[in-house]
Amino acid sequence: MEGLPVTTVDRTVCDLLKSRADAGHLGRLIADADRKGFTDTRILAARIQPFTRFYGLHRTASGDELIESLTEPAGSTCATTS
Repeated sequence: MEGLPVTTVDRTVCDLLKSRADAGHLGRLIADADRKGFTDTRILAARIQPFTRFYGLHRTASGDELIESLTEPAGSTCATTS
């Protein structure tokens, strides 16, 4: 964008999850992106499911469960569907 490299919110979230970024910061990022319409949390949930174990969830947990566990402590919720 205007000569600067950019990525989508979903790609940024995945990159941050890969680097095991702070869960609180990720939760706020996801909640803000959802609230502003920058992401579709149903699609994001599918992309982030492989990272559930990194954030203390069982390996079979869903991406929706990861989103909930990241956003809930920040007092935010996202409209995901299981």
